[in-house]
Amino acid sequence: MKVFSTTQLRRNTSEILEAVQCEPVMITRYGKSLFAMISREHFDAMQRGLNSATLGMEAEHPR
Repeated sequence: MKVFSTTQLRRNTSEILEAVQCEPVMITRYGKSLFAMISREHFDAMQRGLNSATLGMEAEHPR
C-alpha cells in the first residue's frame, strides 16, 4: 500500500488518484493514518463480499 501525506494529496491529487486505481492508498497527517482510499471497483468487490458473508451468517442462524 502506498502512503501519502495530506500535503501530497493537495499538491499531487492526480498522481494519487492514479495510484488508487492500482492499489489502496493510505493518507496520513503528522505521520498518523487518517484515511484509506480505494477504487470504486475495489469498494464494490468488498461490498459483494460483505453481502455474501452476511447472507451466509443469516443462513446459519435464522431468526
